[in-house]
Amino acid sequence: MPVVLRQLAKSIDPWTANGIRYPFAAVLYWPALVYAYRQKMIDRKLLIRCAIPAFLAFGGQVFWAQAPYYLPASTIGFFIRMAMVWALIGAMVMFPEERKLLKSAWFWLGILASIVGCVALASERGAFDTSASSTGVAVIFACSMFFGLYGVSVKACFRNQPHWLTFGLVAQFVSLGTLAAMCVKGQPSDLWKLDSTAWLLMFFSSITGVALGHLFLYNAVRLLGATLSSALQTVTPLFTFSLAWFFLGEQMSGIECLAGGVL
Repeated sequence: MPVVLRQLAKSIDPWTANGIRYPFAAVLYWPALVYAYRQKMIDRKLLIRCAIPAFLAFGGQVFWAQAPYYLPASTIGFFIRMAMVWALIGAMVMFPEERKLLKSAWFWLGILASIVGCVALASERGAFDTSASSTGVAVIFACSMFFGLYGVSVKACFRNQPHWLTFGLVAQFVSLGTLAAMCVKGQPSDLWKLDSTAWLLMFFSSITGVALGHLFLYNAVRLLGATLSSALQTVTPLFTFSLAWFFLGEQMSGIECLAGGVL
C-alpha cells in the first residue's frame, strides 16, 4: 500500500484520499451488515464496543495517509512495523495468555532485531538530521502507535464476534470521521481532476488495503493474538521495497538493505 499511496500523493491531498478510500471500503460491507441486522447480530453493546477500535483506526488512518507526503514508500514500509512494539506493550498488559511469549529468548531476539533495524534505517535515511525527514518519522511513529494499539483493541473488544461483522461496523464509524476530515481539511474539488489511473489506484487501495487488509487483521488477531499477528507483519517491508524499486525506481543503499534485513 505505501507504493500506491505514494503514487496518489502526486495528485491528491491525504484528507481527500482518506475521505474516498475508507467510505468506499465501508460500503462494500453493507450487504453483510444488512444480513447481520436481520439476524439480530447487532445490538447496542456491540456498537459501543466499536468505539475504541474505531478511534484508534481513525487516528492511524490519518497519519498513514500523511506519511507518503514525507517519506518514500520503502521507508514507510519499514517504519510502520514499529506498530509491533505498541502491540507488544498493550497485549502484555491486557492479555495474560500472551505473556508466555516473554519467556521465549527467540521472541526477545526478534524484538531486539526489529528495533535495531528500524533505528539503523531511520539514521541512514537522515531521519535525525533534517527537519523534513524527522517530520516524516514522527508521522509514521504516531501511525504505528495507533495501529499497534488498534490490533490490541480488536482482541479486547471483539473476542467472540465474527471478524467480518466487527470490522464492517468499525469501518462505518471510521468513514464518518474521514468524510468529516475531508470536508474540513481536504480539497474535494480536486477529485474532478483525477485521471482514470488515479481513480483505479484509489479503489484498488481501498479494496486491498482497507476492506481486505483489515479483515485479515481481525482474523489474524483472533487466531494468533495481538502480539504475534503484529510481529509477523515485519515481512511486509520486503514486499514494499520490491514494489517501490520496480514501480517507483526507489533505491536503497547497502546499509539500508542490511538494516531492513535485520528488521
